[in-house]
Amino acid sequence: MEDNEIIELYWKRDEVAILETDKKYGKYCSKIAYNILASVEDSEECVNDTYLHAWNALPPNRPNIFKAFLAKITRNLALDKYDSKTAQKRNNSMDLVYEELEDLTLTMEDEDGTTTECELQFVFEYDGQDYGAFCEAENETGEFYFFSIDGSTNWKGETELEIAPVEDDALLEQLVDVLQQIIDSEMSDIDVEDEDDAEEDEDDSVWDEFINKKLED
Repeated sequence: MEDNEIIELYWKRDEVAILETDKKYGKYCSKIAYNILASVEDSEECVNDTYLHAWNALPPNRPNIFKAFLAKITRNLALDKYDSKTAQKRNNSMDLVYEELEDLTLTMEDEDGTTTECELQFVFEYDGQDYGAFCEAENETGEFYFFSIDGSTNWKGETELEIAPVEDDALLEQLVDVLQQIIDSEMSDIDVEDEDDAEEDEDDSVWDEFINKKLED
């Protein structure tokens, strides 16, 4: 079937359009998806989603080159799925890493040889990299030390960590800003919770007063 005839089927909302699309371009779309995802199952799912997107896009669209139209949809869907799966794998790995970091301490040594025990206070992501913010156990100065954190699990299922100090001044300034935003956000959440608690206490007080008055009556 010619492309213009297939497109016309879409415009008529005839589901045969999907069958004809798969018959003519199914292998073509599958190859595009597989080259990105390297998974038959994921590629098949991606191609099915391509047909769904085409169904929703036609009408109002009427592409001049139907093959290129399908290729673009398939490629974008495959890239989105690849990013999602990669991020999920990374998040699963980092969840294990964060468990290992809970009680992490570092010994900082000054130029004069003085050592200071620092505890991990925050772990956050910035520009695709995980960082840890450490400070002294009795942090009176509010000074933080920043380290990049890379974690993975080896073939034995053991967590492996690589921690390195951040020495780039420009990056350090950016990390300080990011950390300040995190702290401000947490403090804001605490204030909101306190306000909610205060409102609940006030409501309880009003209710108690109402009940007591009824009992007196």
